Amino acid sequence: MKTREEIIIKLVKNKKVLDLGNSWGDFKDLIKSQASSYKGLDIEKGTDYCYDLNKPFKLKEKFDVIVAGELIEHIENIGIFLDNIKNVMHKNSYFVLTTPNPTSFRFIFYGLFGKEPAFGGHIKYFTPDSLKLLLNRYFKIVKIGFCNNTTNIKGKDSIVWKIKYNTENIIGNIVKRYSPHIYAICKRK
Repeated sequence: MKTREEIIIKLVKNKKVLDLGNSWGDFKDLIKSQASSYKGLDIEKGTDYCYDLNKPFKLKEKFDVIVAGELIEHIENIGIFLDNIKNVMHKNSYFVLTTPNPTSFRFIFYGLFGKEPAFGGHIKYFTPDSLKLLLNRYFKIVKIGFCNNTTNIKGKDSIVWKIKYNTENIIGNIVKRYSPHIYAICKRK
């Protein structure tokens, strides 16, 4: 099974990309290296466009690919968020998102002990079916599926994280429903 990075990189290669929620993480450097043009949009300063993704915004330009990696679970006003995305798409644009899978091995494992995985700032979770219902209101869905974690982990905890991520990926490869992430690829209606 592909990682979320592999799915997104294939779509952004040589495209004009808008990366939403891009002020955190090192995935933006990978997207930047593959895109022909890259812009980031986040509420944090130091990005190309500084907007609250829960409020309407207008951009003058359109993009070939809009990326929302591990973001939708943080959004309070999803309707406004998805309308904003539609407004920066032209008729051949793609919108790709990834989000944690609430039926993943990690959630099941924690649930056995009466807990929920600690994900800072997550206010909602989606299944493929709930994403399909939501996204169909705004976009034409090309594909929804499960994907794995990256195993390109750096830093002092890299061995622990690699073991954890590889374990989740192996279990997800055996039973897709237990994969760590869900992805959706959409086009404008």
